[in-house]
Amino acid sequence: MPENRIRVSARGLVRRDDELLVARETPPGGDTPFYYPLGGGVEFGEHSEDALHREFDEELGVSLSNVSHFETYEGVFTSGGRRHHEVWRVYEADIVEPWPYERDEFTG
Repeated sequence: MPENRIRVSARGLVRRDDELLVARETPPGGDTPFYYPLGGGVEFGEHSEDALHREFDEELGVSLSNVSHFETYEGVFTSGGRRHHEVWRVYEADIVEPWPYERDEFTG
């Protein structure tokens, strides 16, 4: 991401009972994973809810229903020696297809 830019992303809170669907990632050179809600960047001119639908389709090949705005989160942090600024539009949603709810882990 270019420096001095605010990254806007859309994130989805998809629940299975008391569990939350998250992505697991390990930073380069690190050994401790971190977790975050699925989603991705909002393109210029794109509404964040539309970006959420697009990202879930691109990454998992699934459709969303019952999408509702949950919260907006803003974070400024340093990672890899660079300063970052992110704004997350967070939505609660359900996945239409049943298969993600039937698995404990999968690759997207």
